[in-house]
Amino acid sequence: MTRIGVVGLGYWGSKVVEEYVALRDNGKLEEVVACDIDEEKFSSLDGVDRCETDLSKTINTVDALHVCTGNDSHKPIATQAMDAGLDVLVEKPLAVSTDQAFDMVEHASETGQVLQTGHIFRFANVVKTLRELLADDYFGEVYYYDLAWTHRIEPRFAEGVIWDLLTHPTDILNFLTGSWPTVTGGTVGSYRADVAESAEIHLEDEAADARANVSLSWVDPVRRREVRVVGEQRSAVAHCADQRLDIYEDGSSFSYDVEPNNTIRTEAENFLNTIETRENTFNSAIVGARAVQVMEEAESVLYGE
Repeated sequence: MTRIGVVGLGYWGSKVVEEYVALRDNGKLEEVVACDIDEEKFSSLDGVDRCETDLSKTINTVDALHVCTGNDSHKPIATQAMDAGLDVLVEKPLAVSTDQAFDMVEHASETGQVLQTGHIFRFANVVKTLRELLADDYFGEVYYYDLAWTHRIEPRFAEGVIWDLLTHPTDILNFLTGSWPTVTGGTVGSYRADVAESAEIHLEDEAADARANVSLSWVDPVRRREVRVVGEQRSAVAHCADQRLDIYEDGSSFSYDVEPNNTIRTEAENFLNTIETRENTFNSAIVGARAVQVMEEAESVLYGE
């Protein structure tokens, strides 16, 4: 039975640990090892089998690693783990450049290890339901998509809001349409720091005949995780965080029945199942690499590089 290590115990990493502990208690895995260089973070954990400050020791005593560390460390940690024979799930973004991301994909192929990317909204029932409705032509012709990922926080990444927030809208578009969009234009704004704190990004997907606008912000006071589908017959707004789906038709609206699920646990269960079956198709690293490619393209287009 699998022994899982979780490295990086910040806000997200601690939530990931909690779900693996629950899965262990349900007999889905053998052991949960938490790893961070900051020992103070161990005090807030509950139910882990072991805590480590040494990454190499952690890698040598587990079967798989879930990486929740800073973006710059994703490639070296994942590479070290794969070289040691571990399967790896890396939180978004997979890497900090397209070259790095595809190097990781190639390394996984060379070592024969599973490498997944943590695109959590692929596992949300509301997004899955929206994809099913699109496949059933529920909206008729889709005129365009609007996606908004906004909240008000202090600038936290030197790379800016694009590298913090664009991953999810880009991946959701791929999940819904089955192909990857191209960045055609947009604008960025800086207000409190010398980094992009907001962005409007225009996307087109010729293969799926889809157009989309993505709004990103660190300064908008309203926290939004929304996907809006504007269609010929009906339209919809998917509230991805609380998993609500509102349908608009003939001047009225109603809530579509969606059963919310625990997306972190569903993603963790998928990782465990992939380790066992070796069928890595749902959120493979190539998905993460393509998302990184779109983010680099957005920076190039928006900054005229």
